[in-house]
Amino acid sequence: MPESLPKDEHDRSYFLDHRYVQDALAYGNKGFHDILAHNGEQARQSFVQSTNLLAAGLVEHKKFSAERAKTLSIVADIFRGGLMAAGSVAAYKAGSSATTTQQMNAAQSAFSNFLDASNSLGAFLQEQIRLGELNSSAVRSVHKDQWRSVVVADHLISRSIVRVLNETRNSSCTGFFIAPYVIMTSAHCFRLGDALGAFRQTPADGEAFMTGEDEYIEIERQYQHNLYVDGNTDTRPYDIAFLVTKAPSESYLPVSTRSLTPGERLMVIGYSGDLNKGYFLRIDYGCEVTSLWKAGYFGSNCTGYPGNSGGPIITADKEIAVVGVTAAGHKRRDRSDNDTYGASIQRGAAVFHFVMNDPVLNGRIQSNPFD
Repeated sequence: MPESLPKDEHDRSYFLDHRYVQDALAYGNKGFHDILAHNGEQARQSFVQSTNLLAAGLVEHKKFSAERAKTLSIVADIFRGGLMAAGSVAAYKAGSSATTTQQMNAAQSAFSNFLDASNSLGAFLQEQIRLGELNSSAVRSVHKDQWRSVVVADHLISRSIVRVLNETRNSSCTGFFIAPYVIMTSAHCFRLGDALGAFRQTPADGEAFMTGEDEYIEIERQYQHNLYVDGNTDTRPYDIAFLVTKAPSESYLPVSTRSLTPGERLMVIGYSGDLNKGYFLRIDYGCEVTSLWKAGYFGSNCTGYPGNSGGPIITADKEIAVVGVTAAGHKRRDRSDNDTYGASIQRGAAVFHFVMNDPVLNGRIQSNPFD
């Protein structure tokens, strides 16, 4: 894996073909391998390096895309000018050889049609250049943050996490697979019956990753904890929901219903809405449990923001498993002032049992991760 980006300008294809995303991907995957090996400091460095490669590659990508657009525009102008010159010569010869008024009128009409066609062709070429550059150029910036790194990875952990888009309410949250057909998320992200869709990023395809062509995952059924009441903060411990998808996911996260202890390290992953409008998946690794409530609710000093809701709160020490669902949070000044709250994963066990036994699903869900 490269420690820095290519400096040779002849390597502009490295940027225009989004190959820098692949190097960022290698470091992102390494970060998750470091986590599984319980090498926390190395994991943090890997995610930071992945983010830095992505940000630096994007700067060069934009520069070379602008240069290419300018070059193609000049070529199109020259091409159109050549056509105009050739058409003028042809029109002159046709006019010179015309012996009747009818032939002269026909030559002038043909030249007029040629001018219209040439202008239309020129406008078409310019539009195609504009659209081509718009589609192939990574127009997003990479906002850096003190705690959160961009997740550029196709590791099992990252591929288990999805964006949940609520088309009815024009809002988005995070969700995560805990079984082949089942996404867990927060109940406050939707009302039953809302139009929902799930999307998974595909960094292995650099262009798709940078231009937002995410993998679509169709949702067929929605379930919420029956004790959750939208808008009632007292019911946040029950801010649990499940979505059943039409197709299975090969990647899903293990869950743990064990009790947490203050000071235990965590990682929170989700689509933080305050950075890049929530486009990039972000990880806050190494934050800690700060408070526990008997109601099945706990606090941490992890960085939370709208868009993270419904995302997994995962233990970072010993076992790697989901222990909570992000219900609320605030990004503040530092670790001592951040506060993110999670509904305990334990609250999902009863709801999942109901989902498994829903006759509408015809036994689609075969195993219970809470057992």
